[in-house]
Amino acid sequence: MTQKARTPATRREARAAVIAATAAVSCLLTGCLMLTWGVSPSGGLSVHDAPGGTAVGSWTGSAAVLAVDRDWALVSMSGWVAADAVEAEGADGYRVQGSPSGGLWAAGVRISGDWMGYAKVTGRLVNSTGQDFEPDDYLRIEIVFVDAEGLIVGIRSVSFDSLPSGESRAFSYESIYDAEEVAAVEFQM
Repeated sequence: MTQKARTPATRREARAAVIAATAAVSCLLTGCLMLTWGVSPSGGLSVHDAPGGTAVGSWTGSAAVLAVDRDWALVSMSGWVAADAVEAEGADGYRVQGSPSGGLWAAGVRISGDWMGYAKVTGRLVNSTGQDFEPDDYLRIEIVFVDAEGLIVGIRSVSFDSLPSGESRAFSYESIYDAEEVAAVEFQM
């Protein structure tokens, strides 16, 4: 019996299915409410300040479903706006989602391919939280690898022994993900 060769699209679909299945099992085991990633509404979303609350705007990009409360879903949306249109505080770079007071930043982030063609991420973690992270605090940051369509390719962790407030630490992580498939990274705790 011969196997049909997988195209990059079918490999991506298979990988997305494995990641979705892994996330679903993880959610069942941990009791989290995250249901799906990368929901892309066809007609756009009407965004409200609370379930059944006041409409505060609309969104036409991808949205990640974080939780569901009966007829309402809490979503996270990601997009770019001009920095002078918002109060951008902290270091240049990416705010680490879920960090204390939103004060951890991944700065100077660079995505490149290593000698085997895997995605390599380098940068600095900047502590602007006002709190010191000591060795026994086990500071771990998740790097979320995302493809050009906004789908998660994979997630890996970087740990830091200590990070006093106001200081930064360099990080370098060589992943197991094809560099050509990784379009961006996000950071979370």
